[in-house]
Amino acid sequence: VRIVSQNPAFSSETAAKLSEPFPGPQVQLTVWETEPLPAHCVMACNSFDEGWVPTDWNRRAFVASGVQAPVRVMQHPFDPNDYPLPKDYDEDQDVKYTFYWIGAWQERKNALGMIRAYWHAFPSADAPVRLVLKTFGVARLGIVADIAATRRACGLGDSDGAEIVL
Repeated sequence: VRIVSQNPAFSSETAAKLSEPFPGPQVQLTVWETEPLPAHCVMACNSFDEGWVPTDWNRRAFVASGVQAPVRVMQHPFDPNDYPLPKDYDEDQDVKYTFYWIGAWQERKNALGMIRAYWHAFPSADAPVRLVLKTFGVARLGIVADIAATRRACGLGDSDGAEIVL
């Protein structure tokens, strides 16, 4: 099985690169935020043997838009063993409560607004929480600089604010 994690808007380009013979199924792991999908996205999705999306809403939107390839719901990959997640938040716990954000690093996703809210709620570096960011689309140094500028805009020093893992 070949699994391709790609935005459906770029899938036709990816599918062209994958046109060489492959001995097994080719699966597209993707997500889309609106409906219906544009026609070129539907065509690209149909070039795969199967599609995996993170929510049932995505599956319904893909099928209603004309995707003929089977579409299955597969949640975003996240291994809770990498980041312990207690069932109930308790300030006296030794384990940090982990918040998880995934998205493209772009203004429309408002990651910096979310980070401002996080640091407003947890301004202490000793807070028993952490925020894990999974993103793409911008060089890591640019993201690190954006986070540092947001820390300063929140009135926090370099060592203030709850932990963020990029």
